[in-house]
Amino acid sequence: MSTKLGLWSTFASLSSQSAGDRVRVVGKIVKIEEGEAILESDNKQVKILKPNVANYSNTRFVEIFGELKDPTAEIPSIEEEKSISFGEKFNLGHFNKMVELSKGPFNSLFVSSSVESNAMETEG
Repeated sequence: MSTKLGLWSTFASLSSQSAGDRVRVVGKIVKIEEGEAILESDNKQVKILKPNVANYSNTRFVEIFGELKDPTAEIPSIEEEKSISFGEKFNLGHFNKMVELSKGPFNSLFVSSSVESNAMETEG
């Protein structure tokens, strides 16, 4: 089965996107509760709905693939479809700068011509 997953977003850019958009974000785990988690990056937080908490153990940073549910809320929410541990040490500042560059005049360095401009495909 193929799932379309959006290109990376920074937490700051989520408010300019629409509910239902597929997004990919990376953040530091702040809190995990039953049925949701809170991630932080750029001094902003994002609520992760239905997290796969097995991917959140033994890590401080995680990448989330999912559907943006409420981009304009005080704490935007993403319903997780997939997650990947990014380990204990990860430079969110460098990552966010890379995301900004990937959406600007240097985007050809980050997306091959064989990938759709609005989504990447993964097998799942």
